[in-house]
Amino acid sequence: MPTSKDFPSASSLILSSDHKFKITHLCSNGLHNPKCTTHRKDQCYAENPHLRPPRRNNKRKAHETSASAHIATAHAIVTSTSSSQSHPNQVVINCGATHHMFHSKEVFTSLSETSSIHILTGDPTSQLSAKGIGSILIIVNNKPLNLLECLYVPELKCNLISLLQLCGNQITISRNSDIFDLTTSEKTSLRGKTINNLMKLEFTQPKSLVTTVVDDLWHKRLGHPGKVPVCAMRLPSHNLPCHTCDLNKIHQLPFKDQFEHFTQMLKHKSEAIECFLNVKNLMENQHDRKIKNVVSNCGGKFLNKNFKGLASDAEFIHTFSPSYTPQHNGFAERANRTILDKSKCLVNRCGLPKQFWAEAINTAMLLCNLIPTPSRHNKSPYALWTGKSPQIKKLRVFGCQAVVLIHRSFREWKLGEFGCKGIFLGYKNDMSSYCVMRISNGKLSSTSPLVIPFIGDEEGSDISIDDTQTSVGTWEAFEELNQVNNDLTYPNQEEEGVDEVPSIIPEDTTEELQTIIFPRLCVIGPRHPTLISSTINQSNILPYSRRAGALLTSLEVAPQTFKMSINSASKEVWLEAIAKELNSMNTLKVWDIVELDMSFKLVGTTWVFKIKRDHLGNITEHEARLCAQGFTQTAGVDFEKTYSPTGRLNLLRTLISFAARNDLLFHQLNIKSAFLNVSLAECVYLSIPQGLNQDQRKFCLKLKKAIYGLKQAPLAWYDCLRGWLISVNFSSCILDPSIFGKDVEPFKAEVLKEFDIKDIGVADLILGVKVAQEDDLISLDQQHFCESLLDLYGMGDCCPVCTPLIPNQHLSSASEEELSAFNALGVSYRSAIGSINYLSISTRPDFSYAVSSLSQFPERPGIYHWKAFLHILRYLKGTQDLALTYYKGNNSGIIAYSDANWGNCPDTWRSITGFLATFNGCLVIWKTRKQPMVSLSTSEAEYKSLCDLTSELMWMSQWCKEASLCSGETAIPIHENNQGCIDAASSNSGINGKRMKHVDIQLHFVREAIGSSKTCLVYTPTGEMLADFLTKLVSGVTLGKALSSLKVLRLKARGDVRNNEISV
Repeated sequence: MPTSKDFPSASSLILSSDHKFKITHLCSNGLHNPKCTTHRKDQCYAENPHLRPPRRNNKRKAHETSASAHIATAHAIVTSTSSSQSHPNQVVINCGATHHMFHSKEVFTSLSETSSIHILTGDPTSQLSAKGIGSILIIVNNKPLNLLECLYVPELKCNLISLLQLCGNQITISRNSDIFDLTTSEKTSLRGKTINNLMKLEFTQPKSLVTTVVDDLWHKRLGHPGKVPVCAMRLPSHNLPCHTCDLNKIHQLPFKDQFEHFTQMLKHKSEAIECFLNVKNLMENQHDRKIKNVVSNCGGKFLNKNFKGLASDAEFIHTFSPSYTPQHNGFAERANRTILDKSKCLVNRCGLPKQFWAEAINTAMLLCNLIPTPSRHNKSPYALWTGKSPQIKKLRVFGCQAVVLIHRSFREWKLGEFGCKGIFLGYKNDMSSYCVMRISNGKLSSTSPLVIPFIGDEEGSDISIDDTQTSVGTWEAFEELNQVNNDLTYPNQEEEGVDEVPSIIPEDTTEELQTIIFPRLCVIGPRHPTLISSTINQSNILPYSRRAGALLTSLEVAPQTFKMSINSASKEVWLEAIAKELNSMNTLKVWDIVELDMSFKLVGTTWVFKIKRDHLGNITEHEARLCAQGFTQTAGVDFEKTYSPTGRLNLLRTLISFAARNDLLFHQLNIKSAFLNVSLAECVYLSIPQGLNQDQRKFCLKLKKAIYGLKQAPLAWYDCLRGWLISVNFSSCILDPSIFGKDVEPFKAEVLKEFDIKDIGVADLILGVKVAQEDDLISLDQQHFCESLLDLYGMGDCCPVCTPLIPNQHLSSASEEELSAFNALGVSYRSAIGSINYLSISTRPDFSYAVSSLSQFPERPGIYHWKAFLHILRYLKGTQDLALTYYKGNNSGIIAYSDANWGNCPDTWRSITGFLATFNGCLVIWKTRKQPMVSLSTSEAEYKSLCDLTSELMWMSQWCKEASLCSGETAIPIHENNQGCIDAASSNSGINGKRMKHVDIQLHFVREAIGSSKTCLVYTPTGEMLADFLTKLVSGVTLGKALSSLKVLRLKARGDVRNNEISV
């Protein structure tokens, strides 16, 4: 324990400036000097040597105490002799005190006990004693005031702040009535009251969160290490218990350098050799070091011929630790434990779902490499490995709330917010950037500009997080993140706002979160920026983002897991759907409950929930489906063949065109639980699913029927359905085995005897396509999907454009700058392109070329590719009511158009193929694709496109003939605008023989089709070529003319498409 002997000197201020001329009278020769004023006779060490404290020989403790203030005797002028203490939250600014002195132990943030330090007061006959020395953090005028080297004096009547300790080199005091303002050279500003000519300040103690933040902030930033490495880094360490630091175990496979303790991690065991080679090459090329010895266990990833050969070639010694003795490889085994413990602390502290384990592991690995190692003189593995000090100032607390800069190209409006909220999830590129998940869309992005809010102390400067500052959309695990404290400010200090937020996900459902989900959107957004001269309250005028959020929030979203369904607001509805599914399986005798045997290979199960809606968006059914986890099946063990034929949209449109031509209605049937009607040939065992009251440890399910999710289930259902249809005199189509033919009404009665069906009647929604059947026409449109797509990407109020792509723009591979700009957005390019591709192949041929162009860059999309996607959405905004229409009057059969754009791709110089075909004057087939090889001329490019079209037409012609849709006797006319292509296709070995000699023989299939009178070529000028818009960007006028000719028209009202010319 420190004593007064450890504080050899201290400055003192008694009364006046003549202090520097005062003569010090010392005691010596075993006698007390009567003139000595520093102590009394009974306290004199000269006359009473037994009172002198013993000398300390412990150099380490002496060194530790040397960091504190050296105090032997302190002085203070105390004018109050009252027996009662002053107000505990008042402090007096005293110019006669050499140190800050407080009588309450609770105000100290850190306190070291010491032996009595004598304090002289204005009364020479009385002395006070300090029992400790430490630091104090108090709140004065709503601002933090940090005081160091404060004395703890329990007998002191009032708290004192030393004016000289506070002021530094210069101080300014101004007084107005009973109010004074004090400003120091360090820009510390204090305001208080003068009471009885004493300057008094009112102070409060900070919240417990603020006081603990100072202590354990670095503990959280570094991923919850022990106290020793934090102290070794000369950072503030905490003495409070951390409930997040739980111990866990997991199998990981690190490569750890035994000298430096530098660690790298594998994702799969199979990557052991590859990762080892990377580490070896890194050491040899960048650090000029050779591996001399490798210690590993006897696992198969190390004990094999490949690794043995590698050790022989690289000339290092490979040592194996004995089997089942991990203690022989302690470095790596302890690294496994440390990495996992740290990663679990990171995830569990902030309540993140377990799908973020990869980010937590990567962050834990980095932090392990930054923390000093005691066995290496308290140097970090990073410093030993690279020779550089780690940049710990860049560290942030994993899982804390962050603000990410929004690129100016994607801000909603000029005066909109420049940042969006996110969750900090680690580091990228050697800590040069941060990995952040945006709360608005749940996407991960890499960003460099980052602001970490902290819980502040000044109420006047708080930035409240209310509904006027939060964007639409939030992730469920953080949907109440905006309610954290209201104490956020920017940006000098930092702390995360996630710590104090209670998890809104029940504990029993957190582990079930497998994917990022958006169960509901928060209808919050900025107020409308426009000033309106009206008596209407502007807070009731919502911009588009809030209107879209309100629309989406009103839609019920299906739960993702079983536990989410039973804990949702619609619990009763989902329990009824689950019971209905289980009852259906019991009725159809899908399984037998058998005793579990260790030899059984169990297939897992999962529940899939879906809310079915009609074409108007109204809920028709809550469906729960028990599915097998087919990814756990093994080929040859519990399944064999899996392929099952499926129908094609081209044939569906052809049948619709035939129905419209012959004034027919087409009906739709839905067979309930179709797969449950099929017997299984293989022996498949299922684990007991959730919701079934059976002991999972004793029993399992032996499947007798197929269920959804099994790999062989679609094929088994097709074989069952096909066998039954043939047994009731249906005829199967040879060219498309998914199509069968027979009279409709008798079929309904027969199928009802065999299967449980739902008779939908006249079809109105097929595969997401809205069908309107009128007296003499049928229309297909996806306006509802276009609207939802625009709402999804916040483009509902965008300005429409007349062309799908930006004029004169040629898309090419993205540069590094463009790639970085796109990655900063945190959006999914593949998902976006997939959504518009579904539109283009179903009912919207008008932007097929645009979709084909954007689909070529899924691996490296750039910012310009994303802008092109947004341009397509603007085009959809103006044309979302376009519909394919099929009329009754035409009977022209099949007519086709073929075109190509030579060398259109600027990266590969390949050409673009585009063709379409109509049946009875209505569009049924269209295609846009990039050719697989380079063409040497426009004629060759056109010839390749013609070959692809001919192949499609031959198949379609034979199918129509088989289905009795047309006679198939007449040649199909193909319109072509290239004379060279027509000549090459029409001659066998004539003029163009030498020029077309290099063309693949398979392409001359076109000549055979023409020679057998199955097709014929018709020259059509480019201005009349209807397939021109499938190969290039054309003007709005040209596009509108082509679509009008193809009967792609606007919808005025439902089904009302007559005499409605297209105009875009």
